Amino acid sequence: PAGCHDDVGEPLPRDKSIYLALLTCMFLHGSTAHLAGNMLFLWVFGNNVEDRLGRAKYLALYLAGGMAATMGFAAVHPHTTVPLIGASGAIAAAMGAYLALFPRGRILTAVATAAFQVVYIPAVIVLMLFFVTQFLTPDSNVGWEAHVAGMLAGFAAALLLRRLPSVRYREQEEQLDLTLRGGAHF
Repeated sequence: PAGCHDDVGEPLPRDKSIYLALLTCMFLHGSTAHLAGNMLFLWVFGNNVEDRLGRAKYLALYLAGGMAATMGFAAVHPHTTVPLIGASGAIAAAMGAYLALFPRGRILTAVATAAFQVVYIPAVIVLMLFFVTQFLTPDSNVGWEAHVAGMLAGFAAALLLRRLPSVRYREQEEQLDLTLRGGAHF
């Protein structure tokens, strides 16, 4: 307790696989609330990105985005011994991909005003607010640098992936579906 912040001077284990740790840290969580929050964001943003990219490309984006998030955190904190846990960086990559693929999307959002309201807000506003607020995070236990790096990596990857013929085809199918429904939004 009193000495937890002291440097013990012990090196990392020689047999630790850094590459495996890049992958496995995405599947550990600090609490049930952390896991539930990540699953909520994954449900809101991830399913649309997966539909657009396809399962294999989405899985690759998710894992690569999570690893980029971890490396982004490590680049800012190269000497930290605090473990980085959680899928937040990978989910931020899915959010960045959502921003690139669905900039005009609308997100059903709970807004606290004089009366509690649930309204549709443009995805670009929701996601840019998320991005900006990461720089204002006062909690030192939150790896906001991983969120930022993940979101940037997901955005960049989606810009590249959307040029693939299979992704363009899915986008055209979605547009045709909207046209057939008469532009109605559910």
